[in-house]
Amino acid sequence: IRVYLDAADIARIADGRVDAEELASFRTALEDTNAVVIFSVCHPWDFQDAEASSKERRFQVFDSFPLVAWPIRSPIQIENEPGGKDLELIKVKSVREHLAAPEVQAALALVRPLKGVFHSGEQSGLEADRASKDHRPTARVLQEILPAILEAMRQGSSREEVIAKLLSLRAFEGRDTAELKSLVTTLMPVLEQVQSVLPDEIGDDELLSRVMGTHAPQLAQAKPAHYMQTVLAEEKRKNLHENRTRKASDMLDIQHAQFLPYVDVFTGDRETVDGLRRHEGKFRGIRAARILPATKLCDVTRAIRELAE
Repeated sequence: IRVYLDAADIARIADGRVDAEELASFRTALEDTNAVVIFSVCHPWDFQDAEASSKERRFQVFDSFPLVAWPIRSPIQIENEPGGKDLELIKVKSVREHLAAPEVQAALALVRPLKGVFHSGEQSGLEADRASKDHRPTARVLQEILPAILEAMRQGSSREEVIAKLLSLRAFEGRDTAELKSLVTTLMPVLEQVQSVLPDEIGDDELLSRVMGTHAPQLAQAKPAHYMQTVLAEEKRKNLHENRTRKASDMLDIQHAQFLPYVDVFTGDRETVDGLRRHEGKFRGIRAARILPATKLCDVTRAIRELAE
């Protein structure tokens, strides 16, 4: 049984905000069923802004569980490899010692910049959306302008040059130049920053389809981790409004979501859980995870017991 706990669950335990009896029951269930708690590359990323003492307590929480394992490769990496099937897990005896290993440091170094990159890129896009009062361009418009933006970016074009080029596209016949400028301002920061961080990891087709959210149905069967990230990103976009800004933690939630099809129990915040539950039964995962709200450890304990029966 694989258990993937949200950072909020770990923080509550670390800060002493979980009832002692509830926590003891959870640990006993883990031990009785030989369940493994997954400690992924996303967890230290989630803890990086915490104070040193708080971060240490959170690592100690993982060390207190009977069995903890680290995935050698993430689900996204597995699905991008020919013949990739399931997580390869290695036992973690001490989180602190594990994080000091060169190969783990290399993995963390790869993903560490992404938190700020995606947050700033999507936040700038959100602000542009609000300024234009146009929160979602149509799929037809995106299909025409995104490839053109990518091509212009490779040629070193400025935003003004990109706008001039896009004005010649059929999708923008008769459209206001201000609207086009707003769309370019929305999309270019995201594309620029994603490309700068992962130039070799995401091809054009996948990058464009991720931005558009059009490839989810195809991914549901072949690449469930990609599917979960795509649909959760879209669910979170739907919840944006004047009083709900994009949070840096949104990107972390999306990163954690890739593990859902590969575990048996998965916890997340309420928005994440609600968004993911809307897509239950629509994808083919390696395991059929139970999606549970974070901060309810008793529910996780119950799920572990039921799965072991």
